Amino acid sequence: MGTKEDQPFHEALVELRGKRNRLLTESDWVITKAKEEETEIPEAWKEYRKKLRDLPAEVSKTKEIRYVDFVGVINVDWPKKPE
Repeated sequence: MGTKEDQPFHEALVELRGKRNRLLTESDWVITKAKEEETEIPEAWKEYRKKLRDLPAEVSKTKEIRYVDFVGVINVDWPKKPE
């Protein structure tokens, strides 16, 4: 399962995935709207959602993230939501 030293990293990864999932859910409306209107999904939103999906794998390579109470996951470069 990992060492005791890995526990803060794993806790942070769980929190990161939770926030990532919330952000993906919050952006589902863009995909739904495009499908309903039979229009193209804006490229900026495709890229944003891909970066969110790829984020756990990217940070797993560094092991520098940590979870801090009342702050959240630190040392993460979250993708910027398109306007």
